[in-house]
Amino acid sequence: MSPSHGSVTLDPLDPAPRSGTPEFAALSARERVLLAAMECVGQWGVTKTTMDDVARVAGCGRATVYRLFPDGKPELFRSAAQANIGRVLLQLGEQLRSAETLDALVVSGVHAAATLSAESPALQYLLDHEPHVAAPHLSFHRLEVLLATARAVLSPLARQFVDPVTADRVVELGARVVVTYTFLPDPGIDLCDRATAQRVARRHILEPLARSLDSSRPSTVPSLDQPTT
Repeated sequence: MSPSHGSVTLDPLDPAPRSGTPEFAALSARERVLLAAMECVGQWGVTKTTMDDVARVAGCGRATVYRLFPDGKPELFRSAAQANIGRVLLQLGEQLRSAETLDALVVSGVHAAATLSAESPALQYLLDHEPHVAAPHLSFHRLEVLLATARAVLSPLARQFVDPVTADRVVELGARVVVTYTFLPDPGIDLCDRATAQRVARRHILEPLARSLDSSRPSTVPSLDQPTT
């Protein structure tokens, strides 16, 4: 974390501090409220969480929460979700910087993204208890926001191996695969298992990509017959 305007700004690559810790108390009011909202969702879900709950966990007054998010609960939870998605994608990008092939980047990306999703108490609560709240995030508009963020953060990594247009396509396919299996789980497919993630990534992302790329540029496509290390 780094000092900013008399408070502390959360480094997106740092783990989010829990309420009640000195690290949490040092954050700006906005960051505390956003983190508190996600913490509350992980415990009680969206439906049962009130603005008073968020204010209490954030260590501020209810008036402060409404000053920051004047449109109330919908604006707050939308902002908290977007901030959390951005932070997770930045952490994912940091984990993938060492990938040396497109195969390794895609397989590791699918596996790591699924693992980060499974480790989110807020997301898991919604999937288990409030799927009707999570479902709207699959709508065209909201999914496009997630895909655009994913492309902005992760496409530069894919451009080491393919052209920019293909890089965007790789990232979007990867994001769609993870979103699909997260919100519509298949009992026989666990992307948190590395071998399963590799099989799914190759079948639904890398192999279709290899078939569609211009045959005059074979060097841009890694061999799918070679296992990742």
